[in-house]
Amino acid sequence: MEKVILVLDDDENTRQTISAIFKERGYKVLALPNVPEAISAVRREHVDLALVDIKMPIVDGYEFCEFLRKTDKYSNIAIVIVTGEEERYGREEAESLKIEAFIDKPFKPMELVAKVEKILAGV
Repeated sequence: MEKVILVLDDDENTRQTISAIFKERGYKVLALPNVPEAISAVRREHVDLALVDIKMPIVDGYEFCEFLRKTDKYSNIAIVIVTGEEERYGREEAESLKIEAFIDKPFKPMELVAKVEKILAGV
């Protein structure tokens, strides 16, 4: 079964870059710019892993992570935070949500792929 990765980031270039990286490796990618669209996507499609930016306008990425962890149907979706170093202050909160990994922006594509594939191998 094809693995599905949800990319939640308000920056279009980041969404496109991450999408291209994983699509060329055979993954299905859902690239979304905001939390409401991401919540709608997980309600209608199976998602194996979510790559989540934290700092976004209106609703931040932590709220999406909280939604996933507090909803039994989605609590098994692996979460990787992909965010800028200035947001390290939120790591304790994220760790309480059982986040699988953190990737700092700017990220190295092969580092991102290696972490995601390691997590998905265990899912």
